[in-house]
Amino acid sequence: MGRVYRRKGTPYWWITYRKGDKRVRESSRAKSKTMAEHILRQKEAEALLNPESSTHIPNTSINRFLSEYLEWIGATRRYHTKRSYTTVLNTFNAYLQTHTRAVNLKDVFPKVLEDYK
Repeated sequence: MGRVYRRKGTPYWWITYRKGDKRVRESSRAKSKTMAEHILRQKEAEALLNPESSTHIPNTSINRFLSEYLEWIGATRRYHTKRSYTTVLNTFNAYLQTHTRAVNLKDVFPKVLEDYK
């Protein structure tokens, strides 16, 4: 979640937010805090819907990733934790198969995750 702040020597409000794995700081060019907050919400929505923010994700199939992740969970966490993760990830995988055409991790954009939530 971003924030709105004021810098010394400027009449404008500044905003800071995350775009992918980078932090962006820029002037909102707004003189009122309310307008700057509105601009911040727009910028955050654009960053969320922008598929370019997921360019660092490897081109691995979702099923392979989930099986490797659950194997890692089984080796590093307790039994009940693994059971909980298995249930949640199986539900998520079923959602992906029925509501999207996602086959690889690169196909799972932040918008898909927001829709699932």
